[in-house]
Amino acid sequence: MPAPPGAEGFVLTTPAADVVDLGTRFAVDVAESGETDLFVVDGAAAFSAVDDPKGTPLLLKEGDSARIEPDQLPRVGTEPPAGLHYVENLRDRVIKYDATIRADGFADELQSVTVQRGGRVRVYARDQLTQGRLTQFVSRVNAAVCTTHQGEGLPEGPARLDLLNTDWSLVTGIINPRAPAADSGPDLNAPIFSVTFDPPVVNGPGPDVLVFDLQLLVYPKEGDLVRVVSGDPGRSGLVEIDHFDIDLTSPYALDLVPHKTFKAQAAISSIDDLITGDFQHGRQTHVNAKGLVAGIDLSDLGYSPGESLQHLVFLETGEPYGIDPVLIVGLPDPSDL
Repeated sequence: MPAPPGAEGFVLTTPAADVVDLGTRFAVDVAESGETDLFVVDGAAAFSAVDDPKGTPLLLKEGDSARIEPDQLPRVGTEPPAGLHYVENLRDRVIKYDATIRADGFADELQSVTVQRGGRVRVYARDQLTQGRLTQFVSRVNAAVCTTHQGEGLPEGPARLDLLNTDWSLVTGIINPRAPAADSGPDLNAPIFSVTFDPPVVNGPGPDVLVFDLQLLVYPKEGDLVRVVSGDPGRSGLVEIDHFDIDLTSPYALDLVPHKTFKAQAAISSIDDLITGDFQHGRQTHVNAKGLVAGIDLSDLGYSPGESLQHLVFLETGEPYGIDPVLIVGLPDPSDL
């Protein structure tokens, strides 16, 4: 991505290299072990090893490429490395979120989210967000269905729904929705839970609905598979999310306060079962968990710009790990974009 006018001379530092912009567009790829590849699209850039501050930087011009490995000097290449491409703009996505941090360093309640929509970065405070209200839920016997803060009991009656509907904690929620088990395998078209937004969420550029997921560190780093459709009449789009915008590897995935789960003593087939059913304390969870976030673009569900979604339906995935939703929110009317 090009630097804005006047920013020439800025330095990009990787574990192995320094890249100095000399009025250019360039692409950089950094491996986990530190190797750094540079490809200059146009203009020029200076390329040097971080461990050789007094050395003469390598000057690269349009079409040039080079690599620096840790503790080595730059090595000029004849063509860009495979898979290294210049990207004009980053895709619209969830960038980060902020939460209250306890004295022990763990995150609890959502405070704000930072989202790129239509190529522009927006920060939304939580009072600008619309929380999804749970309107359908099914799960299996002995599934951990409710989660609270460690040391807390399970609320009684309709207050159980508040774990997802009204509080802002990233560890309390209604989790593990699953379709009933069947000998023929899971029905991938089976609705497993749904939420309603009041007011409806208006479709704008980029993400419109955000799903916050509690993910233990021993589970897939990309996040749990999510399959969603619209519950509004006349919509046929299906969105599958197999990689969260903020996953376990993201520096913006916050470590969450310890939580406690409650298992359903019978299969859950309705909201009434959630409210009246018997639950047994499952366990205090001592495995660390992080808060992951995925964005859903209503355009992918068949909505035109300015149209509104009220009902969002999640489908069975057939995966061994079910999603653990702790917060589902709609972003504000995007008219300012």
